[in-house]
Amino acid sequence: MHWKTSALLVIAFILAGFSCLATAGEGKDADIKKDRKAVQGLWKSSEDNRAGIRSILFDGDKVVVTFKGDETATGIATLDPTKKPKTIDIKVTGGTSKDAQNDKDKVSLGIYDFDGGKLRWHANKPGEDERPKDFEKATHALMVFERVKK
Repeated sequence: MHWKTSALLVIAFILAGFSCLATAGEGKDADIKKDRKAVQGLWKSSEDNRAGIRSILFDGDKVVVTFKGDETATGIATLDPTKKPKTIDIKVTGGTSKDAQNDKDKVSLGIYDFDGGKLRWHANKPGEDERPKDFEKATHALMVFERVKK
């Protein structure tokens, strides 16, 4: 085979590889947009949990978590629905609770899933390194939320 033909084939394979990578990235972006839209709004927990969380409000990538006693923590959420299980990282940005003030700029690593009309969420304490692996055994916060209808 002539060297020019070989070079053209190599370039064609490289371009095809980049095209596949770009397409995969577009699929991930579409999945993130889909889950970001699905999670929007106010969700309430009907059960007690270790973290004392009563509700969580998603507004774009902003999050407001409300605890017993109406104290709050605010943050920025990053979703990755392409992971198994789906992951959610919330960087604490402030809030009225003492814990939120102490945890400012720390990240809570978590997982989430939609189960019917419910949101299942399992997260660690902000600043801990290990993400929960499943929804079976509670670490810091293992909850099921129901969407609050407007």
